[in-house]
Formats: sequence, structure tokens, C-alpha cells
Amino acid sequence: MELEDQSLMRIQFDLVTLRLFIAIVEEGSIARAAERENIVASAISKRVADLEQALGVELLQRHRRGAIVTGPGEALLRHARNVLRDLSQLEGELVEHSQGLKGQVRLFANSTAILRFLPRQLVSFLSHHPLVQIEIEENISPQILKAIAGREGEIGIFGGGIPSPDLHIQPYREDRLSVVVPRGHRLAKREIVRFAEVADEDFVGLQSGSSIDGLTQRAAGELGKSPNLRIRMTGFDPLCHMVEAGLGIGIVPESIASHYARTLAIARLALDESWAKRSLKLASYPSSSLAITARLLLEHLADPAT
Repeated sequence: MELEDQSLMRIQFDLVTLRLFIAIVEEGSIARAAERENIVASAISKRVADLEQALGVELLQRHRRGAIVTGPGEALLRHARNVLRDLSQLEGELVEHSQGLKGQVRLFANSTAILRFLPRQLVSFLSHHPLVQIEIEENISPQILKAIAGREGEIGIFGGGIPSPDLHIQPYREDRLSVVVPRGHRLAKREIVRFAEVADEDFVGLQSGSSIDGLTQRAAGELGKSPNLRIRMTGFDPLCHMVEAGLGIGIVPESIASHYARTLAIARLALDESWAKRSLKLASYPSSSLAITARLLLEHLADPAT
């Protein structure tokens, strides 16, 4: 017969007895457990006997050479270890709160989040939790979701409406897309443009599978076209430099376009399309299953005030 969870809940357990019982099983002897725990053997024996009487089962088979755990004892052993482990984890987290939160969080994010939003958010978070280490890996949105689903990281920031039924998804931030062109381009003096006006241009695009690449491909498809991608880049900085060199035009977030328009010979044009307003989202497992460091960072990132 095994002890069920409901049976355990009806018994008054004390942590010392549970720890001593674990010591007996691990040492295989009441005498060796008493030596290990620095307590007299008779006191341990009485505690276990009282527990057996309360439970109405035999937990240990005692013999000259030591003690052997019974079936009910195995059940108690499993629960006792879980209880002490959870209490130890709780104690550790409370100590971390009193002495300064410690831990490491692995964060996957797309280029937009890393360049536009994360720096200031992480400055404010780490100012309150200076002992936390955050590892950031840049990737495209589908790979970010795959990494979080595979438990390679705790938090992901991605763009686009990619299905992710096994993950907890919540809003993060919004941005708008702009078109960047060389300053000598025929549209360089325009302030706003429709996608149909640039659909036949040569494009400098982002890597295949990125959320911006997907939006561009769909917009061209709705016009019965396929974008003429002359070159693909893995980031906004090299993309804007390629546009400056005259290799084509590009579609990038508005804040990125504004930044590089000040430092490179390119012009920024607002993109007048409904899909140009892009939602970024946070992906994770439910916060209850995250370590406290990851949970606090997730709450910080989701807070619009940060």
C-alpha cells in the first residue's frame, strides 16, 4: 500500500522527523543516521515509531544490521524529499530577496526589440537587480518561438502573428515600418509612400523567415508581384549601408530608419499601409513555471511604463 497525497495532508508532520527519516533510509541504519544528524539514536527511533503509529503503517523494517525501507516508507521518502527540496528553494529565493536577487535569464529577441526597446528597459531592470545576468540572443521570430518552446530560453520577443499554442503570449510594444531609399532616389524627397509605388524596385531585404520579410512578401503577393530581392542581410545596420550604396531600397522600423537617415546618405519615407503598424509580443511559458528572476524580468518587460 502506498501513501496517497490526501492521507499525507491529514497527518501532522514536522520537518525534523522528515529529515531524520530520510537520513535513516540513506544511511541504512538508525545508528548511522543519528551520528550523521548529531542526535541520539533513541530519539530518532521514537520519532519514527510515533510517525508509524500516526500513519498506521510500517515505514522501516528494523534488523541487527540496520533498517530497510518498506513500500509505504518509499512513498513517504518521495514526498519528504519533495517537501524539503521545495522549502530549500523557498528559503533560497527569500534570501535572494533580502540580499539582492541573483540568477541568470536567457532572452531571445528580434533586431527591432534589441535596437529600439530593450536597452533602456534592461538599464532600469538591472539598476534594481544588479546581480542578475541576462544573456540575449538575436534571431528571427520563428526561431525565437522555437527556442522558447524548446526551453532553450525563458523569454522571447518576436513580431508577426505566428501561431504558438503551447506558449503564453502577451503584448510587448508596437512599431511602424518605413521605407529607406538612397538620397539620390526618385522618391527621396517624398514623406510618405504606398507599397505599390515601390513594389517594382530592387530590394535589400532581411533574412528569409523574419517578420518584416514575411510582411513584404505578402504585400507583394497581394499585388500579384514578387519582390526583387537583390541581396539579403542579417541586420538593419548592414541593410541601411547597402541601401546607401545604391543596391536597392529597404523596409525597416521607423525608429531605425530615422536613426540611419541622420548618419547615412539615405532618406526615410513613411509607409502608408495598415500592415506597416507592427505588433511585437512576448513569449514565455506561464509565469508560475518560471524562475523568480525570469518572472520578474517578464513582468518588467510587459509593463508599458518601462
